[in-house]
Amino acid sequence: MSEEKEKKHHHHHHHDAEKQKGPTAGPSEDDRGGDPQLDQEAALRSAHVELAHDRSMRIIGLSIEGGRTTIMLGGGLKHGVTEGMYGYIPGAKGMLAEFYITHVTDTVAKASVDLIPDMLREHDHAIVNPASRPPKPEHKDQKARILGVSIQGGKTRIIIGNGSVHGSKMGERGVVIGANGRKLPGGSFTLDDVGSLASHAFVELLIDELRDCSVILNPSD
Repeated sequence: MSEEKEKKHHHHHHHDAEKQKGPTAGPSEDDRGGDPQLDQEAALRSAHVELAHDRSMRIIGLSIEGGRTTIMLGGGLKHGVTEGMYGYIPGAKGMLAEFYITHVTDTVAKASVDLIPDMLREHDHAIVNPASRPPKPEHKDQKARILGVSIQGGKTRIIIGNGSVHGSKMGERGVVIGANGRKLPGGSFTLDDVGSLASHAFVELLIDELRDCSVILNPSD
């Protein structure tokens, strides 16, 4: 085959391949160069779909992805929900957890929260794009369990079953209390590591002294 014919032959096949490509969901995020949320909002306006506002949506699924709990909500683009929308899961005293929508299809939306699935069993809905944010539970005189004890660098370190989703903060004070409800001498501490569901601190107590003990975070006295 001559060089000229080969070029034509290659061009013909390339053109056919282009024609055979099926429809796609749109340009990739890298190609768009824009904000997915703004793109989706614009698409909804074009389709005359009103953006979700203060919408209550059922939690229809839970899974663990990347060490966090992913919630699946029963509503998507057709219901005015877009990526990046803020939402929260209501609790008995305000807000149990908050999130931003990370993925959305026509009928389903997904988001991640810093709660284990068991903590969500009794909470079956979320509010998406709320008119206002409810207060987080007040973190005062919070009683919490000691989940674990270890020795690090010659000091006693405790793991406390109360984290950021419960209102714990770095630098927050706490005290160890015995089974009788009284504070233990040397049991004062400061949180130096706060995770989603648990916090850590050093205490000036022996491991044996911590049997059957619990803690109070942010004590009023």
